Amino acid sequence: IAEAGHKTGPNYSMQANLMLKNTVWDAMAEAFETTEGDLADRMMAALEAAQAEGGDIRGMQSAAMLVVRAEPTGLPWQDKLVDIRVDDSPEPLVELRRLLNVTRAYQKMNYGDELLAEEKFDEASEAYA
Repeated sequence: IAEAGHKTGPNYSMQANLMLKNTVWDAMAEAFETTEGDLADRMMAALEAAQAEGGDIRGMQSAAMLVVRAEPTGLPWQDKLVDIRVDDSPEPLVELRRLLNVTRAYQKMNYGDELLAEEKFDEASEAYA
């Protein structure tokens, strides 16, 4: 196997196999630790950092991200916070980033709709902004 390794930190573990350089997992960890935002934002940053270091020696084709609640609600359709995937693309991380942005937009819209249903009009207006 070309370059393969891992790095662990508080509440995460980065693994990389068949990488162009042996700096990939450290770059992933650095991005994950220093990126502001939720888990999806930090995971996206780690994937982009891996690619910036040279990525997989086999190139790119697909990418996916699944983030679920730490504590299940008992309602599976509400427990998936992010569920996106790119099956085939010459730039899968660019497309994954786009899909993450679309997911965020829908989340904001849905939250605004919930606030409207509760007649919290000012809060709904802020959520839609």
